[in-house]
Amino acid sequence: GHLPASAAPAAAVDVLDDGRAGHVLLRAPRHGRNAHGTGCALSSAIAAILARGAGLGEAVRDAKLFLCGKLHHAVERGATVYLY
Repeated sequence: GHLPASAAPAAAVDVLDDGRAGHVLLRAPRHGRNAHGTGCALSSAIAAILARGAGLGEAVRDAKLFLCGKLHHAVERGATVYLY
């Protein structure tokens, strides 16, 4: 889901529960950009990394790093943020 900016944590926080253990993945700071489609980009990256044979934890961690890098270098044009 989405939180209003005033309620959002300072770090990007994700929790992975693989049925055996819960893992908290932090990535700070938040980029402060109103980018849409980041959930789709994250899930696509996880699927691609899993297809290469990585384990679930590794895939989620690497996909989150990938997405954070894309957000860091994103280009804003008007109200739209493009992830190149």
